[in-house]
Amino acid sequence: MGKLYNVLALEMAQAIVKQVTAVRLAQVFILSQIGQPLDQPFIATAMVQPTGEDLDQHTIREVEMVMDDCLNQINRLREKIIDGEIPLY
Repeated sequence: MGKLYNVLALEMAQAIVKQVTAVRLAQVFILSQIGQPLDQPFIATAMVQPTGEDLDQHTIREVEMVMDDCLNQINRLREKIIDGEIPLY
């Protein structure tokens, strides 16, 4: 699960920067929860640097929506890893 969450965190951070115009940089941390489905980690949090001075509630909601979308697609990500579409290091 650790490698999957590492890849997911990177994918999430890239998706946040790409999809949320008010964010310049993003770093995502995911902590697994034993016995729970992959799309329900114990913690999934993002540290973001906004393009402007402040991080408003609209931007925070956009970041959360991107993260939720990525979590909802975790099985697709897992299949990409299995199929060799995403290399592991």
